Amino acid sequence: GQPVVGEAVSIDTYLSPDGAATGGATATTDANGRADALIQLSSNAAPGAYSNGIRASFQGNSLYRSSSASTATAVVRGTPAIAWSPAAIIHGTTLGPQQLNATANTSGTYSYTPAAGTMLSAGPQTLSVTFTPDDTTNWEPVTTTATIHVDKATPLIWMFTSNRFYDGSRQITEAWVSGIGDESLTPVVVTYNGSTTAPTNVGSYALVATYDGSLNYQAVSTTGTMTILQGTPWLTWADPAPIAYGTPLTATQLNATAPTPGRFFYAQPAGTVLPAGTQTLNVLFIPDDWTNWMSSSKSVTLTVTKAAPSITWVPPADVT
Repeated sequence: GQPVVGEAVSIDTYLSPDGAATGGATATTDANGRADALIQLSSNAAPGAYSNGIRASFQGNSLYRSSSASTATAVVRGTPAIAWSPAAIIHGTTLGPQQLNATANTSGTYSYTPAAGTMLSAGPQTLSVTFTPDDTTNWEPVTTTATIHVDKATPLIWMFTSNRFYDGSRQITEAWVSGIGDESLTPVVVTYNGSTTAPTNVGSYALVATYDGSLNYQAVSTTGTMTILQGTPWLTWADPAPIAYGTPLTATQLNATAPTPGRFFYAQPAGTVLPAGTQTLNVLFIPDDWTNWMSSSKSVTLTVTKAAPSITWVPPADVT
């Protein structure tokens, strides 16, 4: 037969366990005699299979009698709609309510993976939530994921920049980089006037300590200045053993030493004969390397004992 065009058709649903109506609508047939309707189900609709769940009715007109037909259908549980957009964090920040904040269009409980309190590595990370609705009769549990962006943390950096005194060795400056929970981060590279070799000689040096960063941490650097000052030679000179009056000073007494080449100037030079008693010997040391060393002096104590006199007695002439 010919399609019935432009006629009203009532479409009703009976999707409750007791067969009660659960919503309907009226639609007009198109050029093919088809009528489509969007029906909002009432609250008494329930999941299940219904042999005559949908009925379409035509009231008839001058050409056609009224008629109706039913069809089987099924109502399945709905899938909750989850909205979730976690806020970005910095490495070291643990997951909390600002990140684990999914919402659904029905009430229920949320189970997150990773859980609250978890610290994530830097970079895009995947979070997962399983939503279990309170109304499990009409709603299905659902699991969904979201991406959270974890930015690199900025570590702390320190460098030891105090002045040093020349001692002939390389003056190495220490630098440290610390992350979350005092995590020690390495390597840290220190340069001295642009060189990675620590200096030895007197002078002022521009320091730069650099940490190039890692998966979880930003690169950082710090600058400073280190000055190496002239060193003071530490003279070694023990108190000499006592000598008797009349004994001239020699290298046995004048035997001071220094950690660097140079010249020793003794206030009481070799050959000096000191009076008996407690005497003070003095020395001034002039280093050959005037650039890195200062002059230095030292004193020691020398005991000069009294000498035993030699008595000469010529036998006298006989007397009568």
